[in-house]
Amino acid sequence: MNKVVALSLVSVFLLSILVGYIPVMTTQAAAGGTQTYIVQIKPPYIFAVVITNVNLGTPQTSNTIGTYLNETLNATQVTVSIINVQTGQTVNSFTGNVNVSRYDKGQVDAYYSPAAQAILMVFDLAATSPTTFSMGALINYVYGAIGVNLINSTYPCLIDIYGNKVFSNQSATLITANAITDGTLAQWSGYETFTNPVALQANNEEAEVAVAPTKVYSATNPAGAPAPTASAVLFAPMSIVNIYNPMMGGQPVGWGRSLINITVYNPLQSSTGWYLYQLNYTGPGPITIYFYPAIQVYSADQLANLKPEVGLFSFNGSGTGINAFNYTLLVMTMSPTVFAEVYYNGGKVGYGFNGVPGGNLLPPSGGSFLSYYNNNNGLSTDLNNLVFMVAFTFSPTNFNHQYIWRAGTITVTANGVTVNVPLYAVYVNSSVYALQLGSNNDPLVWFGKHYAVNLTVAYKLLLKPFPVSTQLSTSSYEMFQGSSYRIVTGTMNEYTGMLFTTPPGNQTVVGTYTLTGNITMGTQYTNVYVTGFSTFYFENLYTNPTNSPEGRAYYYSVEGVIGTPAYPYLNGSTFYGINVEANTYYANGYYYAFVSTATLSATYSGATNNLVQMTLSGNFAPNTLVFGQVVSANNVPAYQVISPAAEKLTLPLTPTLFYQALVNLGLWGNNTVVYVTGYYYYPTQMKWYQMYGTSYFMAVVIPPTVTVANVTPRDLVCSNAIWVNFRSPDDVLVTGYYSGTYGMTLPQGIYNVSPANGPTLINVQAVVFLPLPELAATNVPLPINNTLHNANDGFFNITVNKAPVPITAAVSQLATKIMQGQYVSVSGPLQYLISNYPGVSNFTAQSGVPGGLNISVSLPNGLPVNWTTKNGLTPPEVGGIVKVSGVEYLASGRNNVQVKYVSVYNFTVAVPYVLPQYNTLTYVPTPNFNVTVYVRYQLYDSTQFINAQSITVSPGIYYGPQNSIIVITPPNLTVGTKLTLYFVSGDYAVHHYFTKNYWNKTVTITVPNATLTLRAPSVVPLYQLSVPLQLIEPYYAAPYPAQLQIGTNTVTLLANTYNFFGVTPKPLAVGVGKFVDVTIRFANGTTERIYLTGDNVTTLFEGGTLNENGSCTGAYNATISVQGLMTILHLTTVSQLNGSCLSITYYDNITHEIATAKICFGAVSVVSPITITPAYVFYVLTAKYVNATFGYPVTLAQSVAVQPFVSLNDTFLAKAQAGVVADLYVTNVTIVDHYGNRYVIYYNSTNGSTNVMVNGVVKYAFKGYLLPTIPETAPNTGIFNGTPITFVINMPGMIYKNGTVFNGTLAVKLGSNVVTLGPATNFALPAFSFAGKLFGYNSTMYVKVEDPVSGSTVTLRTYIAAYNITPIRIAPVTIPVPMPANASIKLQYVDNQPITLTPTNQYIVIHVTSIINYTYVFYIATVVQPGKNATTTPPVLVNFQTVVPVPVIGPGIVAQVPVQFSQIGALGSGYYTITMFAVPFAGGPVISLYPAKLVFTNVYVNTTVV
Repeated sequence: MNKVVALSLVSVFLLSILVGYIPVMTTQAAAGGTQTYIVQIKPPYIFAVVITNVNLGTPQTSNTIGTYLNETLNATQVTVSIINVQTGQTVNSFTGNVNVSRYDKGQVDAYYSPAAQAILMVFDLAATSPTTFSMGALINYVYGAIGVNLINSTYPCLIDIYGNKVFSNQSATLITANAITDGTLAQWSGYETFTNPVALQANNEEAEVAVAPTKVYSATNPAGAPAPTASAVLFAPMSIVNIYNPMMGGQPVGWGRSLINITVYNPLQSSTGWYLYQLNYTGPGPITIYFYPAIQVYSADQLANLKPEVGLFSFNGSGTGINAFNYTLLVMTMSPTVFAEVYYNGGKVGYGFNGVPGGNLLPPSGGSFLSYYNNNNGLSTDLNNLVFMVAFTFSPTNFNHQYIWRAGTITVTANGVTVNVPLYAVYVNSSVYALQLGSNNDPLVWFGKHYAVNLTVAYKLLLKPFPVSTQLSTSSYEMFQGSSYRIVTGTMNEYTGMLFTTPPGNQTVVGTYTLTGNITMGTQYTNVYVTGFSTFYFENLYTNPTNSPEGRAYYYSVEGVIGTPAYPYLNGSTFYGINVEANTYYANGYYYAFVSTATLSATYSGATNNLVQMTLSGNFAPNTLVFGQVVSANNVPAYQVISPAAEKLTLPLTPTLFYQALVNLGLWGNNTVVYVTGYYYYPTQMKWYQMYGTSYFMAVVIPPTVTVANVTPRDLVCSNAIWVNFRSPDDVLVTGYYSGTYGMTLPQGIYNVSPANGPTLINVQAVVFLPLPELAATNVPLPINNTLHNANDGFFNITVNKAPVPITAAVSQLATKIMQGQYVSVSGPLQYLISNYPGVSNFTAQSGVPGGLNISVSLPNGLPVNWTTKNGLTPPEVGGIVKVSGVEYLASGRNNVQVKYVSVYNFTVAVPYVLPQYNTLTYVPTPNFNVTVYVRYQLYDSTQFINAQSITVSPGIYYGPQNSIIVITPPNLTVGTKLTLYFVSGDYAVHHYFTKNYWNKTVTITVPNATLTLRAPSVVPLYQLSVPLQLIEPYYAAPYPAQLQIGTNTVTLLANTYNFFGVTPKPLAVGVGKFVDVTIRFANGTTERIYLTGDNVTTLFEGGTLNENGSCTGAYNATISVQGLMTILHLTTVSQLNGSCLSITYYDNITHEIATAKICFGAVSVVSPITITPAYVFYVLTAKYVNATFGYPVTLAQSVAVQPFVSLNDTFLAKAQAGVVADLYVTNVTIVDHYGNRYVIYYNSTNGSTNVMVNGVVKYAFKGYLLPTIPETAPNTGIFNGTPITFVINMPGMIYKNGTVFNGTLAVKLGSNVVTLGPATNFALPAFSFAGKLFGYNSTMYVKVEDPVSGSTVTLRTYIAAYNITPIRIAPVTIPVPMPANASIKLQYVDNQPITLTPTNQYIVIHVTSIINYTYVFYIATVVQPGKNATTTPPVLVNFQTVVPVPVIGPGIVAQVPVQFSQIGALGSGYYTITMFAVPFAGGPVISLYPAKLVFTNVYVNTTVV
């Protein structure tokens, strides 16, 4: 009876929706079949097999139960396998049956649970002798794993194979390897490996088991019936389970310089073991990176031919001066001496000593290189020509005369020969313009040719970076000891720890690039052009080759470059170079041009006076070619293109620059994938094991954002503040749960493990993270070839505080208690890399990235408000960037360590002790930093005592407690004050990838104005003895109790308990305004002004104060004494005030606004409304089933949920009927329904009747006044509350058996009469959306109320509105329905109990009912998502189960609905999350509630057909 209904779903996938038609009765549905589970008890080899849904009988039939167990055991088949996890192939396997004959030897037993109707078998496949296990522990393991309780109060025991009762305090006998097929399992060839985890790990193999109860014998199946086969992996090789960031929803996303979480599966975990991770960085490519030509190499002929411009160019050495050096020229010549002179305005000078000019001849290299020539047989040594070298670097000077100075040595190694090349400093200032190398008398010689070269010297040499297109990659390593990892709760062999996203180390970046070019030959010259790393050019290589002996190399030219990356942090710290060599020769009647290249690597070895000292290694003759090509000249001229050739690029990096190198070289950017390979050192075996598979995380670079909510006056009073949110993910340390003190080192040893013992890791330098107890040990078992520590080692702390810790500190001039809340902090050497100070992370290695937070304040008059200093530090010692004598420092509030901070942007940074927001459930910080800014005038000119010394608090910017800044302003200059907060990201990657508009965020806050209000009744009856006066000013809000004290010329705010962060204002008062005018105008037009004096203030204002109405309301109440007013005016009777008006005017010193209240005496008061609330009709909302994909909405009125309510004020009536409860009379209620019909219920005083009129026609008339009265709440209050009309649903809506609908009727109750007005849907309909259309409306109601004494009336307007609720209630079959209407389950109920679906068991049974009698067909919609507790994974199946009430469901009538999943065959075996909810038709609205949906999070689908 199944039908497939095709529906069009717009999504990224296509679903088939199965609608099954199954009549549902209110009786129990058939139960599912047997299920088989494997529960790991003590990994890896002790496990339990549980077969459920089998009935072997009760304890009274224990002998029969023993027989059934015996037969079931004999029919139980066990298969064990060894699987290679890389290939998936079975290496070895064994299949056998449980041998019951072994039970008499204590090696076989089985148990039946009458409580759960389940069979229990427990195996220990690593044991060959009798073994037992606690039955109570087994019961707990089974219940925790699959939710099956093997005992209960009725059956507190199990029955064993002998028919004996076994209780939880006894032991269970385990089935050992000797009990499988008479012990042949223990003799199996693979048994030793199968039961040896170390061997399995070494071979990258896993151990699996499958248990197949081929026949289960029971009371219901005495002949036996098969149960499903269950399988499990008992042991798997260690692997990385996942890498995740708890601050990014658990995704594998990492920020630069941060720690993220890693979980590993490690059955060999040991606290003394070691985890080693290799992080492989490969950027998108190829990319273009840029190099400066730091050192240029020329042979004499190339120097003369190309004449490069030389001069002063200094490399900054990563901004620290450590690796700083100047542009250097290296010249190759065959001259034993080198002539050199510097030309400057006014003269020339040569080599000098101690500042005194000397001779012009420089001694070149202390040794020489042999040159080479080509012949028919290849390369030969030319003993007649030696190659010498000399190097020049260019340095600035202010000396009066210029000279060349011997500055150091460059060591050059080539062809196995090492020569010390002299390095000469050419001192340069603005007057130097040329460098002469070689002269007519002492030329530079190159293969018989003489050169005198005049080079232009630039005072500011412009070096043009040259691009290199390459694909780069690098690796870095880090280590953790096993003791820093902890077991993941609820798992076996899963451990969690931390991983540093960019571990520093002496690593090397490698890549490749392409060499191209061409060779042109003519009769008199040869041109060679090579492009690639740089551009190389050669010409005039020979003059007359025909006159030379055959085979002789005529000329030999060299040009080369050593480049340093053209990035401020990297240039001067790492180098790469290449040299190109060319020569021509004659052989066999042809002319040849020969081109070769070799790599040059430059290693920094120290600097003196900013002069470079390098070690160069390479080939200065083509004996070992990276690239070589020969072109013949038999047809002169000849032309040939140089074939493209790949060249390896190698850049060594220093540890402190590793992160910057990753960013600059494109290896760390948004969506860069970092692959992680794990290794584990197992101390027992003293071997390294590689983890199976490779995991990854993605790099993200997120610029900061700054947001601030709309600022209102309320944010600047009491304990409130302005919250500024800085979101800067790259400024947060992500540690997860890992508290402790760790050591960090960069060991210089190497891992060199033979392949037989694990992976070969050669020249690995890893950052080692070691818990503090191990640091204190004398012999640390670190598997490297050297000791762990050296003089540069240090410690760093990762602290996760789970509770506030009070620390007392004097902050500026405010004594305060700094509460350090829940946060993660770092101190010690690692703080140079990661920090919780927003904007100053990695500040030592990123000194050009001046991250941080600052605030500037300016008053409305333009004057600034400055930081309040203490001891010359701004800000104080709490933390942040401070400046002393013009030098900026980082002041740490935790360890009082100050570290020099260099700012190249001249951005003054002032960072308070800002901590990130914290997730209180996981103790993990979030990327959000909140700074609270308090703007306070209340502390202006207040005093406090510090160390018994009175200090006046003056205007300024102060540090408050954690994450707070306090700005104190003068009261009259508070409104309009501007606060500008600057936030600059401290992350190098953010600065690299984004413009200043992204990493430099500014937000300006202006203290807003407030509305001043002075309230008083406009008309006061003469009998009233006092008049209320209320002053409302939001900036006056203060903690309760607070007062405004009225003086003759000022109003002072008194906050007796106002204590702000330890500062108590003295004398507890601040002037905030004044009453500027009090004037009365009598009925005859006479005006008299009252001047407030010390005598009459308390006479006019009772008590002379305004008291705050509650805490922090800003509303202050005072009482004006009518008798006091008469006394001041010298009046004798109150009638003299009749017709007079009193005006009171107030000036606010904060907002500079003026407000006036006017009070007139003599008139009676009128009825005035306070509030009126509508009536609400309660509806049930559903839809009438039409077909599988369509229905009509149905609304059923059930009751009036809320009656209309009015509250009115009638002081006159209360005074007129003093001492009793007075009543106001409802005289008319008019209702206008949705369709415009008008219903009037009114009292006709002429004939004394209450009438109901519809559209102008009287339909009903009843004798007497039957409308409600509105009573006074109590005598003399003047407040009247009540219901003006009573509505009822006299005929509730319902669904008839034939499916027709009655919506219900609305009526009014008049005395004992109930008058039907009409269908309830005429008056109100609940709001809902159906088929893209919005429904819902109200009707309007007018209520007229009359004062019986004064005759005054008031008409109020309100509505008849509607509530709605959906009818269907659903619940798991194990829970009664309907479930309690708790808010916690209104939307969903989560069921975590395990459920298994198979091709033979396709149902999940649920309870279904309705809050009304319900006869419509509806559906249980189900959505299937892969995975346990899945929330975000896309659905793989949507199913609709038809529910046909037979004949009705409703209150007290509950249906059990088996929801079918016949399409599970299309799914793969595994865990799924299934969500169920009721809909009237496929695609219709949800009509279930409490809960709206059921979520089954632990559904296992087994598609294996048994």
